[in-house]
Amino acid sequence: MASTTPTSNDPNAVYSLGHNASESQRLQRQADELFDQSAALVDRTALGPGGSCIDVGCGPRGILDLLAQRVGPEGRVVGVDADPDHVAMATQMAADRNLDWVSVVQDDARHTSLPSSSFDVVHGRTILITVPEPLELVLEMARLAKPGGWVIGLEPDPEPSICAHLDNPDVIVMPGVNFLVSGRKPEGG
Repeated sequence: MASTTPTSNDPNAVYSLGHNASESQRLQRQADELFDQSAALVDRTALGPGGSCIDVGCGPRGILDLLAQRVGPEGRVVGVDADPDHVAMATQMAADRNLDWVSVVQDDARHTSLPSSSFDVVHGRTILITVPEPLELVLEMARLAKPGGWVIGLEPDPEPSICAHLDNPDVIVMPGVNFLVSGRKPEGG
């Protein structure tokens, strides 16, 4: 599990699961394995054609393709990741699928340079347990949501025995040990 204090100002240095090809592959498999749960979570929101959404900590794919399906070409999808390799992979995935309304930026998900109140849906998946000071990330996600917008996420059970397994790049977080979380930003908030 991530430490509670960053060891560097580099947002990549604080991702507890590492930066290598096997971790990128694990994240790709995780996107496939958790697709149905992620779709069910997005279904809780009113996200539809023309909507705007963001996937914070999107990694090499996250749910960018799912969000792009929901908002269509008239919508806007943004992915944010601190790892330049993951940004490049996610950008290439969007290009390969002709998802011209998807953009991916390299930034610290805890403190993005994006404007406040910009998105109908702000999503993060299995990210709160991998960054120090997860409250900073939750506050940033709420800042990015439009009034009346949604902040949603899918997170593994933080039970220590489960967190220990997350250090293994061959482990995929499976349904049954996850919890869905969603909240709506108050109108005028």
